[in-house]
Amino acid sequence: MSQQVQTQVDVGSLSLRGFGLFTDMLAVLSADNVAPMAMIQMEQLGSLFHVNGRFATRVPELLTRASSHPIGRLTLAVGWRRGDSVSLLAESAGGQAISLLSLCITNIYNEEAVGQILSRLSSRLLPRSSPRAGVVLLADVAALVASKLNRFGFGNVLAEQTMRVHSVFEKLETTIPDGLLELPSVESLTDVFECLSHLRRDDTVIRISGSPGILYLLSIVLFMFPHDAIITVESYVIHEGEAGRRIIIDICDYAPVQVQVEKKLSQSATLTLPLKVCEDGRKIKGACSFAWEGWIARKLQIGFARVGATCTQEVLVACCSMVTHLAGELKLFKYTGISQEVRFEALLGLYPANRIDRICREVFLAPAEKNKSDAKTAWARLSSIVTPILEGVKCQPKKRCTSCSYGWSAFGYHRAWLGCPSTDLWETVGNSLTAGLYCLLINAHGLVSVPGILPSVDKIRDILHITQDLNRPDSNRRSPNILEDVMRLIHPSGSLGCSSGASTIFPTNLETLEVDPDRGFTFELHDGVLVFENRYHQCLTSDPASRPPARVFPASDLSHIIPSSHGEHSSVGFTLREGYKKLILSTTIHGLGRSSRIDLETIVAGSMWLERTHHCGHRLDSPLIYSKTSTFIDNLAVTDVMNPKARSALSLVMVRSNSVAKFLCCEVDSSCLLVKGTCLNCAIEQADGNFNILIIT
Repeated sequence: MSQQVQTQVDVGSLSLRGFGLFTDMLAVLSADNVAPMAMIQMEQLGSLFHVNGRFATRVPELLTRASSHPIGRLTLAVGWRRGDSVSLLAESAGGQAISLLSLCITNIYNEEAVGQILSRLSSRLLPRSSPRAGVVLLADVAALVASKLNRFGFGNVLAEQTMRVHSVFEKLETTIPDGLLELPSVESLTDVFECLSHLRRDDTVIRISGSPGILYLLSIVLFMFPHDAIITVESYVIHEGEAGRRIIIDICDYAPVQVQVEKKLSQSATLTLPLKVCEDGRKIKGACSFAWEGWIARKLQIGFARVGATCTQEVLVACCSMVTHLAGELKLFKYTGISQEVRFEALLGLYPANRIDRICREVFLAPAEKNKSDAKTAWARLSSIVTPILEGVKCQPKKRCTSCSYGWSAFGYHRAWLGCPSTDLWETVGNSLTAGLYCLLINAHGLVSVPGILPSVDKIRDILHITQDLNRPDSNRRSPNILEDVMRLIHPSGSLGCSSGASTIFPTNLETLEVDPDRGFTFELHDGVLVFENRYHQCLTSDPASRPPARVFPASDLSHIIPSSHGEHSSVGFTLREGYKKLILSTTIHGLGRSSRIDLETIVAGSMWLERTHHCGHRLDSPLIYSKTSTFIDNLAVTDVMNPKARSALSLVMVRSNSVAKFLCCEVDSSCLLVKGTCLNCAIEQADGNFNILIIT
């Protein structure tokens, strides 16, 4: 008779009141919209994979980490909850293993394909009597788990291994095989993981050989089983694990990939499976996450490798040079008001050259150029470096498309260009330059990850063509969407703040509620997601609101005006409420016997375009002198933070001593001028009809 006794519960007979016994656990899972059965199934599936290596040892620490960074005065934070549903997986070896597996497949495939892989593996490997969760529920758990581990940077590892393999073929003076980064089909990768599950038996050896799609398999093995693996490229060893040769990966030229499960001391394979690649990988392809350190460089390396080319250090240096000159020469254009002399680098605050060099070293792994030249020269240098690399790239159709060299929308696509590797590569280069330009505005805190989805922003990318003028303010040169475009590096939605699931970005002045004294306009990138009322959220938006225009007084009532604080508010209040897949922020300011609801998003965006006056040398508290012979405009209005803008008049907003009030006076649909180091008379002269709001400091 068996001595083992197992307690069994007929869950089907439990009433809702019976489920109350599990309230604490269900509350944790429900807060993350996780199905309990999906978590159990994932843990059981993970128990079949015995992972090891440096990533595996750090999984418990990352799954259980808790942090909280409050966003200014908002009742909102960025971070991770203590004891969230993901942390439950850290308690078992199976939970830790399935976490690494989830990280790998979510960085390769989209959600539907991820769910299919997990569901098929469960059907093949788990007992039939085990209850099953649906495909969608499994994919949701995998995405949540991976978001907390994306700090590992699967994309960085994939790029590093790609460069290692390419370097071996180059040293051997052998042509790099096509298709190293072809996407394995869902069925094939399911077969691979089924084979890898046999490693729990000590007498099993897994042999993988060939080239198409093998770099994904190599990266998965190095993430999950590095101690068990030996990896060779044309018989040259590039990795050998500590625990023996239980996984043998042999990358050989143009051979189809075969996966074999063998028994030790046996000459024949017990199971041989071919690896099939997808004919159209775009349907199931996911987006790799990258660690912030070097993410654009790694993205470029993968982009070059996809077409059989190698991204050299020269390419990275030339990209940095291009970004440096774009920041210095690209003018910021707005529909009205903003000076024609304001350049993109003005948004970088003090010492822009130092900031450009530091961030280029971070994201491109290359220094910014310090030599004096211009953007056109930098572009010519980049083009001269990339063009020879493309000479060896095979193009579809067989005849090389010489007319599609750049592939940016400024030139219009031709159907024959679609799928052309040359076009695709130039598309990646253009998008990388756009991303590099936007990264100059981001302050990354600690170890953060980036989704690795390059922006496709034609407004910036089009100006890179040598025949176009960097300074021409036509309809394609306006850049009022910089706020949204930078946020889209992390998530496609969100106006005030958004999260990729692993990291969160928001404008710096959302935290400070102040205007940068040095005209800078930057963003903060933190590890974690938006946390409100002990739940995770991905998007923060602002409740729409508008302020009515202020009254315009006759000129005779405006004589002898001096800078004052009469237009300041007494308090500002914030409230948050949950919407559908987003948080909605409402902002109300009180003062001067009134209250007014404002749209904080328009204020944040307006602060980016805020101009500053030039020093005049006069006494700053000297009164405004108005006379009939004055060159000042006839319509002036003294306004306050409640209604800063007057219709058809130049508004003087009196908020001299309140830094928050100065910020709240900004509006994206107005042309605002911050009076700094200038008397009122000179400030009005400097406005010269181009501005409609003067913020008096």
